[in-house]
Amino acid sequence: MMRRRYVCLFFLVLALCQVNFIRLSAQNNARALERIEALKIAYISQRLNLTPEEAEKFWPVYNQYEQEMNAARQQHRQQQLNVQHLASATDAQVNDALNDELAYEQQMVDIRKKYRQQFERVLPPRKVALLFVAEREFTNQLINQLKERQQRRRLQQKP
Repeated sequence: MMRRRYVCLFFLVLALCQVNFIRLSAQNNARALERIEALKIAYISQRLNLTPEEAEKFWPVYNQYEQEMNAARQQHRQQQLNVQHLASATDAQVNDALNDELAYEQQMVDIRKKYRQQFERVLPPRKVALLFVAEREFTNQLINQLKERQQRRRLQQKP
């Protein structure tokens, strides 16, 4: 009887630790995303060399643009056909997945076109073009840094 209580208490403490770990992990992910977003804002600001007047008009439009792009990405992630399921999917499912992928890519292009016009109301065309270049550069730099960190961790783990 007493042993059963200790076992139950042990599992209760274990479950609470796991919940706490998951919460801390989610908080760390949120902090990392906030840091990345801050770095992206700084990178774009520096790359576009925005005047205070331009920045005041630009950032609200850019924030809307980012919200639409993120919503489209989120929706795409939920609809994406898992690669592991591709082998067992029917031809119709694969065809639907390909159509969904093309529709997603078109949606991203449509959002960029829509906001290009809005950006050109607050920035000169040269800076609008530079914005899209700066976004790609930032993403590529971020991916390269993540790859380098993974390689360093692998090297550190090897005996």
